[in-house]
Amino acid sequence: MEYQQIRLDVDDQIARVTLNSPDRMNAVGLEMARELREVFGRLAADPDVRVVVLNGEGRAFCAGGDVASFGDALDRDSGELGELVEVLAEVSVMLRTMPQPVISSVHRSVAGAGMGLALHADFCLAAEGTFFVTAFGGVGLAGDTGVAYVVARRLGHVKAAELLMTGRVLSADEAAGVGLITRVVPAEQLEEATRELAERLKAGPRGAYAAMKRQIWAAEYGGYEAFLAVERETQVACGSSAEFGEGVRAFMERRRPDFS
Repeated sequence: MEYQQIRLDVDDQIARVTLNSPDRMNAVGLEMARELREVFGRLAADPDVRVVVLNGEGRAFCAGGDVASFGDALDRDSGELGELVEVLAEVSVMLRTMPQPVISSVHRSVAGAGMGLALHADFCLAAEGTFFVTAFGGVGLAGDTGVAYVVARRLGHVKAAELLMTGRVLSADEAAGVGLITRVVPAEQLEEATRELAERLKAGPRGAYAAMKRQIWAAEYGGYEAFLAVERETQVACGSSAEFGEGVRAFMERRRPDFS
């Protein structure tokens, strides 16, 4: 399959999936989400792929949802937001359940849906200077891609409420310190550190890794599908609100939103 918003490279049993819309800082729209669903489903079924790496092209890993495309859809009842939330939910489940270890290798901005993609990987390596932000509240949304679930499970209610409701930015060092990501490396060493980890995992026991992922899923994600149903309901409801319209217009006009 020829992809437009992502790039797939497979070399010596390591697959690299690259978010490839650098002009929009790899913001996730419906087309990119569909391509991610297709590629992860394809890789999960490929016995010749032992490790999957997810990264982003250009100056950021992922700036979150493609708010510009949300703006285009504001004046029509297209159902695009609902479909986007559903597809991203499927992608998040794929990352947690595919048999191969998944490494997210991130730099600079990791926001909104991009934060969900990064944190659903089994390992998250971040370059120094990377920042993590939930971002949804800034455009009047609740959250998608399982961000609230992962943050609440790893950090607890108090910290999840702070990150989701205030949009506080976490540095890479803070994210590693609270157990949200695996580790931080110097920016110039991110590629090398990612490759070394991928090679180490490639040499490991494929079947045992798949079993470990199943155990982690059972231990930590037993209620995830039920959460995703609530996530879709709340996100779609927010997407039809006046607050969302104001948030998107403010983003497009480069001003602070007025939610009063």
